[in-house]
Amino acid sequence: PFHFHRIFSEIVLETPLEFVNRKRIEKIAWSLLKYREMSIRELCFRYGFDNPASFSKSFKKYYGINASSLRKKAKSVFNKIYRKNSKNGKFEVGVETYLQNVETIKEWMIQHASIESRYLPSQKMIAIRSRGRFDLSNIAFEKLRNWAQKKELLSFNNHQWILVIHDNPAITEISKLSHSACLKLQTGELDFQEEMDILTLSAGEYLIGTFEIGQDDFAKAWGGLSIWLMDYGYEYRDSDYFEVFHTDSLFQQSTKHLVDLCIPIV
Repeated sequence: PFHFHRIFSEIVLETPLEFVNRKRIEKIAWSLLKYREMSIRELCFRYGFDNPASFSKSFKKYYGINASSLRKKAKSVFNKIYRKNSKNGKFEVGVETYLQNVETIKEWMIQHASIESRYLPSQKMIAIRSRGRFDLSNIAFEKLRNWAQKKELLSFNNHQWILVIHDNPAITEISKLSHSACLKLQTGELDFQEEMDILTLSAGEYLIGTFEIGQDDFAKAWGGLSIWLMDYGYEYRDSDYFEVFHTDSLFQQSTKHLVDLCIPIV
């Protein structure tokens, strides 16, 4: 346990307890913004807190505001929680709407998206994890491609590039965002455990939106897919979101991406 605790803290920059508590609190914060009919007490027990008092203390320590006040601040179903410095040197929580015009986004989705729900089997991939801004995943993809080319793994049409998103950018600080650049091969078993990390995506139902979009449109596409999900009565499943690129467009400048955005659903 001692060595695990030390290694985990060095890699993740949080202790195991801090990490678990943060993930629980962020899940509750997201649910406060999305599912206004659910009570704070219900959310507290759902995500592993023993009693509302301990949850309330942890939530306020992390966000600087209690859960009921955060819910009152959030008037829109699509918000981003962020921290801001106050005059006394401490931080305050802020809530901003990051999808301004839902109807405009719906019209954009009609023109740019093909959407379906589908069961996907478990998927194993070679992965390099990054922490921080999403553009850091570009560096990870380059490292992954260079490694795969040296191994002569990238023959024509036998692979896919996948970005797995472990945290929600609407509730997680940018510095703590975690995401993995992944390479999925059509070769069955992966024999690279000693050289590279292996990531497994869980099997289950996913809402899949297929888009052909530029880099600047990804936030709009994710937001539009979330609106579509809610409009048609689907519910989120607690698992990783991911992007599947149908070509090698990740490595090309000024190009559009043919990509599937995948949200786990119940």
